[in-house]
Order: sequence, then structure tokens, then C-alpha cells
Amino acid sequence: SMDKKTLKLFRPPSPSYNYRSRPVRKWASELIIRNKRIINIGSGAKRLLPGIVNLDLYMDPHIDVVGNAILLPFKSASVDAIICSALLEHVRDPRPIICEFVRCLKTGGMIYVEVPFLQPLHMTELGDYRRFSRSGIEELFSEFTIVESGICIGPFSVLAWYLRKFLTVFTVSKNVNYLIEFIFGWLTFWIKYLDFFVVKAKNLDIINGGVYFLGQKK
Repeated sequence: SMDKKTLKLFRPPSPSYNYRSRPVRKWASELIIRNKRIINIGSGAKRLLPGIVNLDLYMDPHIDVVGNAILLPFKSASVDAIICSALLEHVRDPRPIICEFVRCLKTGGMIYVEVPFLQPLHMTELGDYRRFSRSGIEELFSEFTIVESGICIGPFSVLAWYLRKFLTVFTVSKNVNYLIEFIFGWLTFWIKYLDFFVVKAKNLDIINGGVYFLGQKK
């Protein structure tokens, strides 16, 4: 409806600034140039880069393969790299999915994962089951050789997101919630840009919005 479209237009910008957006695109584009097969699992209807195969549960022009991460429709040892961002908090059990990643990747194949640490509950219609510290994601992917791990969303993004959501804890009406998020979203979204200045801070493991893991199949 027109109302929905207008609301989308005025929706406040995202509360989080992702440190890894550029490095991941650069990493993936280098693989694509070398004709490597990259699958983005749980991609949603957005394309990270042309040349990456998008897999998700539903039909969309931007989704190339409709399938479930629990049983990936790829041959064993046929994939060079897997990207999996903001998916593992929404699955009942991440372990069988990781087994599928291992099965589909070639030996020496790469896995790149992003998961939330301090984030409000979200997308509950899908299910929102867990959060991960950096050591938690390293442990979950311990059968891979770790190449790199770190923080992908900084502490100011956490602050911006929590401020936006905070008062919704005390309301029951969806419309009131929407109004609160609208007002506080516009008032506070800019706080995320302060993350730009703390990217080298030593203790980001304590407060961050999300962590990443880059690993290689043994």
C-alpha cells in the first residue's frame, strides 16, 4: 500500500555500521576474478557482488538458489567459499548447518561468518535463538583453521540500536513501537558513525554488535 511505501521512505537509517562491508567485498571480488565459486547462504534479497550465488528459503529475483542450509543443494567438495552473515542466530541448531558447510567446501575452501553479539531481539517471526561472543564463534567453527576473527559491528552501533529500541520494552502497541523507533531512530542513528574512531580499541570484545570469523577447511 501507499502508506507502507511512504513509511519505508522515511524509515530511519540502520543503527549499525559494519566494519567488514568493504573488506568482505574486496576478499570476495578477488576470489571471483579467479573464477572461484562463492555461495552466500541466507543471503536475503540483496546481492553482495555479481558473481556470488545467493541461496535463501524464498523466491526472489536476487536469489539464485532456493534451498535450506540444513541440506544444501550442492555436491560435496564443490564450493570454493561460503559466506554466511546474520543467519546462525535464526536457526534452531547451527551444528548440522556447519556440517553442510564442511561437506560442500573443497579442502582449503574458505568460510566467512558474521553473527550478532549484543543486539536486540529481531526477526522473531523467523526465530531468534542466540548470540555469540568472538570466542563462541571460534569454538563453533573449531574444525576450521582460523585465518582471522574479530569485531564487525562496534560499540556505538550497539548504543544506537539499544536507544532506538529501549522504550519499546514498555509498550504493547505495535503502532506506538513504530513511532518510538521512528523518533528515536532519527534522533540516534548518527551515533553509529563514532565506531569509525574506535575501530582499533583494545576491548571491543566486551561490547560489540557482532563478530566475524574467517576460516579455512582443513
